[in-house]
Amino acid sequence: MRPECPEVEPSAGAACGRADLSCGYGDSPSAECRRLYVCDGVWTVPPSKEQWPCDDLPADFCPGAMPSNRAPCEAALPGSAQPCAYDEVRCYCGPPNAPPSIPHVWICFAPPQNPDCPVELPNVGEGCDAQGTLCHYGLSCYGPRENYLRCNDEAWQANSPGSCFH
Repeated sequence: MRPECPEVEPSAGAACGRADLSCGYGDSPSAECRRLYVCDGVWTVPPSKEQWPCDDLPADFCPGAMPSNRAPCEAALPGSAQPCAYDEVRCYCGPPNAPPSIPHVWICFAPPQNPDCPVELPNVGEGCDAQGTLCHYGLSCYGPRENYLRCNDEAWQANSPGSCFH
């Protein structure tokens, strides 16, 4: 349920009624690869969403077993926002958007430990009932705002990180 966002994904350029309303759609485990719309009289897609490539990873990219945090990795898709999934843990080969000359390492994230946070990343604008709860999913401080969600006014909203979680 979405308290203010449309249940069906809007079309960019379609009219909308509430300014500064953000609504997310999609089921990717990565916030970077979900579609985000902002209402400012019409639905728009923020330019920042265009910088994160969300191509599928090559079949042999993800190790068969979960890698150790900070273990070296080869960035087959420079800057790719797609993670390797190991049950509920997501591992990214990063840093994102870094040139190939920068050493890449695995950065793994388990679901938030707070029981008021959903295990799977909710979409911006989906309903919630744990008012004030802050949940962190995905990449650390250099990731987009949709990795930090706060339950506010009965909906998950993007929350800029005040400090690094890792």
